[in-house]
Amino acid sequence: MRLSKHLYIGQSNGSVKYVDMFAAGGGLLRDHNRTWIVGFTRYLGNYEVIDSELWGILDGLQITLDRSFWKVIIRTNNLEAVNLIHEGVR
Repeated sequence: MRLSKHLYIGQSNGSVKYVDMFAAGGGLLRDHNRTWIVGFTRYLGNYEVIDSELWGILDGLQITLDRSFWKVIIRTNNLEAVNLIHEGVR
């Protein structure tokens, strides 16, 4: 798939260490050539996986706004996060 010159791809992920419920979210941002631009992480503390996924998406979107990237595709492998975002838009 060819991507527009001004399109950016954000990939986000979240994880939880279930022994102590420590959560982290993060991801990366690439340009239309799939060249790495920036990576990011956030330690969240005691959260569920869905929370860490949503924080990863939110942080990725904030970075794109801070850098004035207006055409963005956010990728995540968590359908629950996608559904929550979609329901919140309505």
